Amino acid sequence: MGNALSDLWTSHGARNEYRVLMWGLWYSGKTTLLYKNLKGWNNVTPVSTIGFNVESVTQNEHNLVIWDLGGRDKLRPTWGQYFSGADGIIYVVDATEVHRLDDAASELASLLDFVTSNKGVANTPLLVFANKQDLAGAKSPQEISEALKLRAIQDRKWKVVACSAANGNGVDEGMNWLVANLQS
Repeated sequence: MGNALSDLWTSHGARNEYRVLMWGLWYSGKTTLLYKNLKGWNNVTPVSTIGFNVESVTQNEHNLVIWDLGGRDKLRPTWGQYFSGADGIIYVVDATEVHRLDDAASELASLLDFVTSNKGVANTPLLVFANKQDLAGAKSPQEISEALKLRAIQDRKWKVVACSAANGNGVDEGMNWLVANLQS
């Protein structure tokens, strides 16, 4: 399976197609973001992703193959087969779950260490969606940035964007930033 996945990563044509990893803690809103906002599906029932989802979406005339990786730690041994050749990373944070921000920071640091150690994925842009901004108590992008210790990241461009996977607010802003930075 690893070889087949590697073939998928390396078999793209023009540079208007990019491979993007999407990850975050479970129930952060990754799958809702992917299917409701990026694919345009209206009836999305949130469930915890077991394994991964792979979807092709178009943003500003660019094709993005998005790998929505399940947020459970049991899957980490399989990460290497997904990361080889990734062009960008989307990290989704539930901005209302203050008690999990330390875990989110730790997981992001582990993810970036893992990604950086794999060939071909250094300097990939990082888009952080501070999700669930439509709910009371959601932390601002600045607070999420501080909680995730993003200022310490020196090896890649990054941006935190407030969003709501439930209503779509902020998603286009984030995706437009990502596409612009995938091209540079």
